[in-house]
Amino acid sequence: MMEIKSGNYRIVIIIGHLAIKFPVIHLRSGIKSLIHEIKRGRFLKYYKNDILYWGCSKSYLFDGIICNWQEYRFYRQTKLAILMPTYFSFFGLFNIQKRGQILDIYDGDLFSQLYNLTNGEIFDDGHAFGNHKNFCIESGKLVMIDYCKNTRNVLKKYGEKIQQEFD
Repeated sequence: MMEIKSGNYRIVIIIGHLAIKFPVIHLRSGIKSLIHEIKRGRFLKYYKNDILYWGCSKSYLFDGIICNWQEYRFYRQTKLAILMPTYFSFFGLFNIQKRGQILDIYDGDLFSQLYNLTNGEIFDDGHAFGNHKNFCIESGKLVMIDYCKNTRNVLKKYGEKIQQEFD
């Protein structure tokens, strides 16, 4: 049985015990935005984490690819127990991850517990930590299945504590 789920940056196809994440690329909006940025002289903005950032065109065209690639690299580098394993990435064009059963909890309760367990540091990426769809229970422990944005520092620092103490 196959399921398809979509988020802001990616579409996930669930097949059996695997989740395959594809980037969402808004080609038309990205090209329109890129033309606008070039006309206004705002094409090149700044560098962050060795990635050249553009204006909105970057988001429309590349955020899904960047999320996939960052998620894969973060898992490969850390192998943190709180991360759902990302087995493979084809340069961010698609990721293969272990499937997880979405956590069944009210978002406010999730956010409150994580806020307390991290001394409020989940505000680095409140959207990711406040969304129950980014988590599941694996072998009785809380596991994060979407960890591409600003979650890394919090997960490195508090991942083990969250797994041990999350109720």
